[in-house]
Amino acid sequence: MSVRTQMKRFGALAIQIRERKELSDEQLDFLAEAFEKISQGCPAEIALALKHGAGQTESKEISVEERAVVIHWMHCAMRPIEENGLGLNLDEATIAVMHLSEGEWVNPKKNGKRFKYTDKQGNLVPQFKKYTYATIQKAWYARENKQFKTLDLSALAVGLPYGIKNNLPE
Repeated sequence: MSVRTQMKRFGALAIQIRERKELSDEQLDFLAEAFEKISQGCPAEIALALKHGAGQTESKEISVEERAVVIHWMHCAMRPIEENGLGLNLDEATIAVMHLSEGEWVNPKKNGKRFKYTDKQGNLVPQFKKYTYATIQKAWYARENKQFKTLDLSALAVGLPYGIKNNLPE
């Protein structure tokens, strides 16, 4: 589990404790084990799984989160229109991601409907990190990204502060 994901879990746990909600056996066992390790001299960041392991970095975790959102959006966009998708094929979904990384996109399946995302000053707001066509295609087929091809992307799966559910434009 990533450090960013663990931090989100601790945020949720803090809310749960503040609201005096009952903790699960799993949560209690984790906390008891962590506190026991800390009492024996183990650094808290290790005991609480808040330290990156070998080869792990925050930038790698952020990269996975950004890629997860793109793959999830493409998966939803490629679903049939009757199933609340956009009916796009892989090529169209890839191109859509590239355009949305600039802040606007014209949907070829919905009579050329334009989707434009702007801030209060009217500046385009990117919806995704910029990737090349080849990079998006490679990410789509990469085995490690299969977990993101879902309609409901768990917040804990990518370390976001909230889950994502079929985040397609109307």
